[in-house]
Amino acid sequence: MVIKPFVTGITDTGELLVTKGIGSLLVLTGRTPDELTTEKISVWVERSGKNVDLAKDLLLKDFILLGTFQEDAILSNATYKTMALCDLTEDGGFIYLSETETIKVRLYDLVSTIAYGLMGIEEPVASKELLKFERKTISADDITRDIDTKGFDLMSLQKHASITEVQLMFDNGATCKYNPVELEAQTLAVDQIQYVSQTGSVVSASTDRLIIPLHGVVQMTISKTAGTRLECAMRIDEGDYDLYQMSNH
Repeated sequence: MVIKPFVTGITDTGELLVTKGIGSLLVLTGRTPDELTTEKISVWVERSGKNVDLAKDLLLKDFILLGTFQEDAILSNATYKTMALCDLTEDGGFIYLSETETIKVRLYDLVSTIAYGLMGIEEPVASKELLKFERKTISADDITRDIDTKGFDLMSLQKHASITEVQLMFDNGATCKYNPVELEAQTLAVDQIQYVSQTGSVVSASTDRLIIPLHGVVQMTISKTAGTRLECAMRIDEGDYDLYQMSNH
C-alpha cells in the first residue's frame, strides 16, 4: 500500500496514517543509502492508552541499514536509487491492530529537491514481537563510552578515524576487543551484499556506518580520541529485551 507517493518538494511529511497492520516499510529515495544525511524517520503504533515507539527521531540512513541487515539487500532501479524493505517485526509477520489502533510514520528533515516515498507491506500472519530502534550519540568529549546492549541485536555505528577500539562483553562473561577493521570483516562475513546500485554494481559495506551484530553482547565499550561527536543507533529484539528486563527484577 502507498503511504507516501514518491515526490520531491517536501521537507516534512507530517504524520502519515496506516490503518491496516503491515510487516515492513518499503523506503524509496532518490539518494543512495550513503548519500542520506539529515533525513529522519519516526514510526509508532497508537494503541488505546499507550503509544508504542518503534523508531523516534532516527536517522533514515540508520533505519534502512538496521532494517535490512542480513535479510534483504538494499536494491535500486531506474526510478529509485534506494529501495529498502525494512522489517518492523522480528518474525516477518504484520503488526496487529484493533479497530481503534493505527500505525503512524513521519519523515522529516528531508531535502526538498530529492524525492522520497513510503509503502507498507502486508503479510498474511500477525507477529508477536516488534522491532524497535533507538538513536544514541557519543559526545565529542568522550574518550571511552560504555553502552548497555542487553536486549539489542544490532548496532549502526558511525565510522570515524577517532575510533580506536571496540570492546564487547558477552553474556557468558567473556570480553573481546576489536579494531574497526576487524569488526567490519566479521560483519561482511555474515552479510556480504548491502546495496545493489542502479548500474548493477554491488556494495558490500557503507562508507560511513559500521554494522555490529549484538546477539549475546551485554555491554559495549567504545574507545576513541576526543573531538568528534559520533552517531549510533541500535535495534531492539523485543523478546530478548523483555527477558533481560525480567531477569533484572
